[in-house]
Amino acid sequence: MNTRWFERVLWALTMTLSAGCAAEALSEEEQSEVVGEAEEAISVFSFSRSATNNATVNTANFNLNINPNRRVMIGTTGIVGASSSGDTFLRLFDLSSGSPVQVASANDGPSGSISAQIRYTTSSTGWPFQIRAGCDGFSSCSGTVAIAHGKGTFSYSRSSTNYATTNYVDQAYFFNAGETISFGTCAAVLYGASRSGMSYIRLFDRNGVQVAVDSAEIIGCSEMPKTTHVAALSDYYTFRAGCVGNTSCTATVAVYAE
Repeated sequence: MNTRWFERVLWALTMTLSAGCAAEALSEEEQSEVVGEAEEAISVFSFSRSATNNATVNTANFNLNINPNRRVMIGTTGIVGASSSGDTFLRLFDLSSGSPVQVASANDGPSGSISAQIRYTTSSTGWPFQIRAGCDGFSSCSGTVAIAHGKGTFSYSRSSTNYATTNYVDQAYFFNAGETISFGTCAAVLYGASRSGMSYIRLFDRNGVQVAVDSAEIIGCSEMPKTTHVAALSDYYTFRAGCVGNTSCTATVAVYAE
């Protein structure tokens, strides 16, 4: 039997049976509403709250699985489907020990906005987590929390690639139909990304047809912070990495499903 598959099924059944009692598992002062749950997926949930005392009481909670050693971005900003009104506050808890253990929190987005985005890498065990969404202090806020699951990162150092047409680096990742493929080298926007010089990445479908390009001709992140493309088919997509023109560059490409 596939042990990992069995663990997933067992956890999903446990969460389904206990979802109605999830609030009772919290202390009286932490009691909050469980608004949803999901296996690892491109998940979103909406909330509207007030007087949560920095997301410690009266929060909207969402249970989900996250695979081991997986980078994730969880937020009300910077992810497809995310939005906010007011000053949102997010906390992430690991549920694997039976008691919630906070592993990350965020009150601001990557650009310093009042929207929130958590960036976190799961341990080698992974699996059950809970997101608790609330507001800054005792203010009121609402939002939609979106989750981006990291597919991976790959690094390269190249020169004279003529816009990634020669001397390039290829890397492929699998996406499900309908997922938004998100990729780039801007660290401010994509957790795990980095670059020195002007990176240039082409995205190809399984038929070798180019479907998107991420270019860092503008050194900063304002011109093209990341590139997105909706996967038409469940299949592998190839990322072809090089540099702008015949310049030299070094980069780490971060790839997410949003």
